[in-house]
Amino acid sequence: MISGNAQNEPEHTDTRCYSADIRELPSLSGELIREMPCRRARALHACQRPEDKLRGLVGWLLMKRFLGADAARRLAYGRYGKPYLRGGPYFNLSHSGHYAVLVVSTVPVGVDVEQRRDDDDCAALAAAAFHPSEREHYARHPSVRTFFDIWTLKESYLKLRGTGLSVEPSSFALTLERGGARLHGRPEIRFRLYDDLPGHSLAVCLMGGSAPDAVTMTHF
Repeated sequence: MISGNAQNEPEHTDTRCYSADIRELPSLSGELIREMPCRRARALHACQRPEDKLRGLVGWLLMKRFLGADAARRLAYGRYGKPYLRGGPYFNLSHSGHYAVLVVSTVPVGVDVEQRRDDDDCAALAAAAFHPSEREHYARHPSVRTFFDIWTLKESYLKLRGTGLSVEPSSFALTLERGGARLHGRPEIRFRLYDDLPGHSLAVCLMGGSAPDAVTMTHF
C-alpha cells in the first residue's frame, strides 16, 4: 500500500501526459507486435476485436516513444499486475474508445480514460461502485459526463495504488472539485480531470506534485 504525507513529497516533480488516436493507425503491424514484451503480446493476441488490439498496440507505441527503447527489457509487474519500469520513471497506461493515454512521472501515478457511452446503465453502476457521498453527487448532477468523471477519478486512484480488485471502489470517497477531486485525509494525493479528448473522460492521480495542464497529442 502506498503511504505518505505532504511534508515528504519530492521538492520537484515532473509529470507528462501523452495520448494518441487509434484511428491514425488503421492496421495492425505484425512487426510491431513481435517487438512487444511477451506478456503484452499475449494479451494483445487474446483480444477478439480489432479495435481492442489497436488500442493495445498504440499504448505500446506510446511506451516505446516516451519510456525509451529499452522499455521492454526493464518492464516488470507488481503483485497485483501493475506494470512498472526497473529504475524508473513511474508510468501508467490506459485506453478506451478512440484513445490510448500514457502518463510518465517522477512520482507514483495512475491514469484512466473512458469513452462516455449513453447506453451504459450509469445509475446501476453508480449504485454498485460509488461511495454514498459520490452517489449523492451523481444524483444531484445526473449525466453520463458526471458518471464517467467520477468513475475515471476513482479508477485513476486505484491504478496509482496498484492493488487491483482487492480494494472495493465504494470503500473510499472522493469530493469532486472543479477540474479534479480530493481524497479525505490524503492531501498528498492529487487529482486532475481533462477535457482534451472529445467524448471521453480522462483522469490522472498523483502522489504529490502537479499534473500537467494539458494532454500532449502524439502522432505515429
